[in-house]
Amino acid sequence: KDTATTYYSIGTIQSKLARNAEALESYQKALEIYKKIFGEEHKDTATSYDCVATSLTKLGRDHEAMPY
Repeated sequence: KDTATTYYSIGTIQSKLARNAEALESYQKALEIYKKIFGEEHKDTATSYDCVATSLTKLGRDHEAMPY
């Protein structure tokens, strides 16, 4: 879990610095770990889904964000 939390925190910093492509990558890594550890219904997994979607939207990739 600590690794996922670290990726999530890095993604948050990257997002605040408008480094959205890098943030997306970090959030996706966190999401994959959270899904493996907690499954689909956990709050940390849900939050990561939201962050991936937000990053995709910031990159102008709205159509890809919709499933998240």
